[in-house]
Amino acid sequence: MEECLDGGMPRWKYIINRGSTFAENLVLGQSLGDFHSGFRAYSRRVLETIPFHQNSEDFAFDQEFLMQAIHAGFKIGDVPVPVRYMKEASSISFRRSVRYGFGAVDAFAGMKLHQWRWRDDPRFDSRS
Repeated sequence: MEECLDGGMPRWKYIINRGSTFAENLVLGQSLGDFHSGFRAYSRRVLETIPFHQNSEDFAFDQEFLMQAIHAGFKIGDVPVPVRYMKEASSISFRRSVRYGFGAVDAFAGMKLHQWRWRDDPRFDSRS
C-alpha cells in the first residue's frame, strides 16, 4: 500500500483498485496483482484471436480485453510496475472511474451471458 500511495496514487483509487482487483480475480478465477495497470504485452496469437475491435474506446477496453483473453482460454499473468502519478500525466477522474467500473461489470455480464448462450456478444466470438 505504501508504495502506491508514495507513488502519488490517491487513497480512493487505491481502495477501489484493490477491491475491484480482488473481486475480478475471484469471479474470473485469476490471480493477477492488478487488473487496472493498463501496461500490457500480448502475443501475436492473442491479438489475432481476440475481437478487440468490438471493445470500448475508453478505459474499459483493458477490462474487456482481459476477459476476452480469459474466455478464449489464454493464460494471463502480470509483471509489477511502479506506481507513478503526477499532475502532468493524464489521470482518470472519479466520475470516469465509476463509468469504467460499470464497463467492467458490463463486460463480465456479457461474457457470462455469452457463455450460457443467453445472448450473443460479439466481443466473445473468437476468430477462427
